[in-house]
Amino acid sequence: MFKNRILKKLGAGLMAGLCAFTLIGTNLSSFKTSAAETAKEPLLSGDEVIKQAAKYLGVPYGWDCKGYDGVYSSSNPTKQSMETVRQRGLDCSGLIYATLTDLGVSTAGFPSNNPVPQNYWDYADGSAYKNCTMTYKGITSPIEVVYEKLDADSHQYFDSENLIPGSVVSGTAKDNGHMWFYMGKFDSRDAVLDYLVKLGYDRNAVSPYVGSGNGDGGKHWRIECNGSQGCVINNNTDGKARFKSFVAYKLTSRDATFSIKKCIDGTSQIVGKSPVDGSTAKYGVYSDKACKTKVGEITIGADGIGSIKIPDGTYYVKELSAPKGYALSTKVYELKSNQTVTVYENYRTGKIKVNKTSEDKIVKDIEFKVTGSDGSAYSKRTDSNGIAEFSGLKVYDMKSGKPVTYTVSEINIATRYETPKAQNVTLTSGNADLTVNVKFNNELKATPHIS
Repeated sequence: MFKNRILKKLGAGLMAGLCAFTLIGTNLSSFKTSAAETAKEPLLSGDEVIKQAAKYLGVPYGWDCKGYDGVYSSSNPTKQSMETVRQRGLDCSGLIYATLTDLGVSTAGFPSNNPVPQNYWDYADGSAYKNCTMTYKGITSPIEVVYEKLDADSHQYFDSENLIPGSVVSGTAKDNGHMWFYMGKFDSRDAVLDYLVKLGYDRNAVSPYVGSGNGDGGKHWRIECNGSQGCVINNNTDGKARFKSFVAYKLTSRDATFSIKKCIDGTSQIVGKSPVDGSTAKYGVYSDKACKTKVGEITIGADGIGSIKIPDGTYYVKELSAPKGYALSTKVYELKSNQTVTVYENYRTGKIKVNKTSEDKIVKDIEFKVTGSDGSAYSKRTDSNGIAEFSGLKVYDMKSGKPVTYTVSEINIATRYETPKAQNVTLTSGNADLTVNVKFNNELKATPHIS
């Protein structure tokens, strides 16, 4: 079925004005896996596809250009530099090919076992290629046909609730063929720009390549490479007058898995179950950065990792409860679909406040030492008011799971004083903010009586 007929049917004069509509799969040898897992749905997210495709905004149209050298002749095509791509351009299928290949996606049967492209006229009636698969990050999944032979005289290409962001849509020709990535629904041009900013793009840099929003697609937007504008984003349809029918392929998942890994701040040390009481952290998942609209929760497991599967989109997490012995973090993190984001927190700490008094009223610059049962040690001198504060002290020994016992003692005591007794304290016996007040008083030694 998949014959190697590389555009032999077309004359050069005709093709100068048409979009090279060769449905190319991506199957680079460097991305092959010998024992790929199998999933029911693609693991690629719409955000990933659009973010990668948008890197080509502003690239001119170049017929039969795919962003890689050796597409038709090599089993391992070579990626062109962006400078080269901007000189040579891309055609409509080239945008699809370059985007998926850049992401590390390999395909089979979409529509041919590439890298040799398949002439699209084999399916000029608008039928879809069946039983296509894609492999991404070692996971192989079927490429679902969203629809086929969708009549362009009575339907728009987006007339299917199953069409999701990142899907590939192709139109079979009345005068020629074309294909693009579906981006999804946006209320306005500004909403599209807001979305691109969320994906990491500079608003002013991409704005020239985003259409006015006056297209007949309404709220439905796409990213394409067309013959007159090159790589652009618009809400046009190029449908009824141009195409005979549409076919669409689902390359992304409507749901995405969002995962977080919990570590001690500034380290790669995993935080799983608390050694104090076995509790773990819980995070709220929100649709807004202000964390007002909660859509779910993630509970951290013993391995320090937690995840949630929800419709693909932009989400944020904030800690709701920390495992005992750790401080509740107030930091907000943005989640990444089908990726693991590292979140951090610190140990719960408290403070020991030394209050120094003296029979001779000398309280400044008196040295104290605090040693912990966890091996920690600190020293500090009192201020003019006789106060020495030891802050940032761990409440629990995370090896034993028990409260740290701190021994507070005065050191380098002047010979005129009696030696005050050292005191043992735990921060769990302190007040609400885990502050323990310790009092020390220096008494003068008795003066020997001489008769």
